[in-house]
Amino acid sequence: MIKTLKEKNKKIIDDLVLTNKQEELKKQLLIASMLEDEQCFFKLDMNTALSILTNLGFDNDERLNLYKKLTSFEEFKKFNKGTNL
Repeated sequence: MIKTLKEKNKKIIDDLVLTNKQEELKKQLLIASMLEDEQCFFKLDMNTALSILTNLGFDNDERLNLYKKLTSFEEFKKFNKGTNL
C-alpha cells in the first residue's frame, strides 16, 4: 500500500519540478522522505497522517478509509512477523 503512495508522491514531485511551486515541492519532498519508512503511519499522529493523504490528493472519505487500512492490524502484522502479539 505504501508503494502506491510513493508512486503517487513521485508523480506529484515530477510534475512540480516543471513548475515554479517551490513550497509545494518542499512539502512533497518531505512527504517522500516520510514514506521511506514503511511504518510511518503507525508513528505519526492521525492529523499528520490525514494531512499527508490530503496532500497526496485523496478526498476526505478516501483518506479516512486509506488511513484505516494503513494502520490496520493486518498491516501491523506485516511489520511485526515473528513477534509475540
